[in-house]
Amino acid sequence: MESHLASLKPQRSFPKTLALSKVLQIESCSLRKERSMIPPTPHPLVSNGILSDFEKIIDELVKLMIIRWEYMKDEDVEVITKVLQDERAVVEKLFLNGNRISFVNRKFTNALKKNTTLKVLDLSDNNISLESTSHLAAAIKDNTTIGIINLKGNNIGDDGTKYLAALIKDNNILKVICLGGNNIGDDGAKYLAAALRDNKTLRKIYLTDNDIGDDGAKCIAAALNENKTLRKIYLADNNIGDDGAKCFAAVFIENKTLLEISFSGNNISDDGAKCFAAALKDNTSLEKIYLNRNNICDYGANCLTASLKVNTTLEEIHFNGNNIGHIGTKSMASRRDIHQLSHELKERETKITSLKDEITSLKVDLKRSKPINVVDLTNNNIASTLSKRPRIEKYEVQPKSTLAIQYEQNQKIVQVKEEKVAAEKAMEDAKEDLEDTQEDLGNQVLYVNFLQSKIDELAALAENAGADRAKVAEIRGRLYSNTS
Repeated sequence: MESHLASLKPQRSFPKTLALSKVLQIESCSLRKERSMIPPTPHPLVSNGILSDFEKIIDELVKLMIIRWEYMKDEDVEVITKVLQDERAVVEKLFLNGNRISFVNRKFTNALKKNTTLKVLDLSDNNISLESTSHLAAAIKDNTTIGIINLKGNNIGDDGTKYLAALIKDNNILKVICLGGNNIGDDGAKYLAAALRDNKTLRKIYLTDNDIGDDGAKCIAAALNENKTLRKIYLADNNIGDDGAKCFAAVFIENKTLLEISFSGNNISDDGAKCFAAALKDNTSLEKIYLNRNNICDYGANCLTASLKVNTTLEEIHFNGNNIGHIGTKSMASRRDIHQLSHELKERETKITSLKDEITSLKVDLKRSKPINVVDLTNNNIASTLSKRPRIEKYEVQPKSTLAIQYEQNQKIVQVKEEKVAAEKAMEDAKEDLEDTQEDLGNQVLYVNFLQSKIDELAALAENAGADRAKVAEIRGRLYSNTS
């Protein structure tokens, strides 16, 4: 390959990756390159802005582990379909986000179903229809490698969510799914809740920027009481109020696996915050909770702050964008200082325990590493035994103590460092000697040139004075030889 397509070649320390919109300028296939990046000469695979060799493009794409494709149209999906179907393909991450594609092409979904290399699929901010959603869900359901899928911003709605819920329920590979910005309401939340009850592999689910209210929140909360694998759930920017918050508060008491949850941008007030506070006193797993941009006031903040005196696992709690005044802020600030001091104290206790264990281990090693000063072999039958010439076995070397091993390792490190310093000094000295030699050689060359020019001048004067020309040439040759 020539020109800028050389970037397709595998590099030593980087993954094989390609942003197609930054490689080709293609009109009919919408693989356009940014204007500032268009090469001054035509690309060998492009003629008058038209893809000239489809197969060569496929040959290059199958070598890539990461593919990003911008400015696509529905008809361009055929290229990716061919790549996914190709047995040579090694693509693991496919980013087709922001293209407004409907993905109605059944060949694409069939290729997804059979592909065995893809791990990450990003189809966010497209225009996936209800029909396409059903095909995609069926394909990913049967796929055996895709663990992360992003379908954010596709306006899938409750009906499309029903197909995705079936995918979540039966798929045993999926770890992360993003369904934010898809106009999912309470009905869609109910479908997802039913799926979460049975799912055993999902770790994260993003449901931000939807239309889930208290009814949907209640269903999801009930599902989390049964689900034992989900670690993080994001419900920011929905319509969840205090009733939904109360249901999730019950989850905090029973669920032992949930680590992070977001309720930012909802309608939770002091009543919901109070329920959260009561539950956090008994919770032993949650590490982060986001309550930004709600309707929590000083009373709710004080309740939550008081619960932190008992809770030992929560590391982050976010309140910004609420109605908390001076009293709530002061309460949280004092609790934050206490929590920070408590955390530092635990870290120090852990270090002290570790040091104690290390000291104990060293004492044991010291006892084991005491040398044997006397070996008494008198009154044995060594001579007669040796006369039989028994087979000589190699005695097993006793293991060295930890201190001895560390000492030897330190000695080796010191030795290597000293050798490195000596080698660097020797190299520096050799470099200086070389520079001096080059300078001396240059001076000698200049001096030789000077002598030879003077010899030429004397020979010219001798010839002008009437001397024998042959004799002058002979003498000049001997002088040249001496100066060289």
